Amino acid sequence: MTASTGSPSSLATLVAATSATFTALVLVRAAWHKLRDLDAFAALLGDYRVLPPWAVGGVARSIVVGECAAVLALLVPRLAPMGAGFAALLLLTYSAAMSANMLRGRRELDCGCGGSAQGLGWPLIVRNLGLIAIAALALLPDAARPGVLERALSGAAALVLSTAFLLIEQLLANASRLGVPLAERAS
Repeated sequence: MTASTGSPSSLATLVAATSATFTALVLVRAAWHKLRDLDAFAALLGDYRVLPPWAVGGVARSIVVGECAAVLALLVPRLAPMGAGFAALLLLTYSAAMSANMLRGRRELDCGCGGSAQGLGWPLIVRNLGLIAIAALALLPDAARPGVLERALSGAAALVLSTAFLLIEQLLANASRLGVPLAERAS
């Protein structure tokens, strides 16, 4: 079915394809940030203190490989549900590591997400939960394989969402640098 028919499955197809494309763009940015300086990312990962020191380097490389694999899967319609599930698992793991450090009072750590440095905070956890929800939309059961029109529309929509995401990221980074409280902090 095509987006021009207005049927529920065409809407599901458009939403699923947009979700997959947007999630892929978020992960490309994250992977690129890590690949630009893998040693710095490994050091940051070690600072989180959630892994034994001997595992940090290998896990840092595995995270980048995992992000890249999720991106590739998200961009292949038949593999997009698997890519979305893996992306959600990565984001949930990142959220757990951030939460563990915030509960230990270690909010000064950079999130390692890409872009401007920002300390840990509950708004980042909420952001990740939102990204997980968006990735889950790629799992819509009525979605069909997207056609040319759905691909073009989902690409445009994903670019708009990515622009909004980058603006929110910059606001969070600025608030973190300026010490502006965005939410009640846990003790």
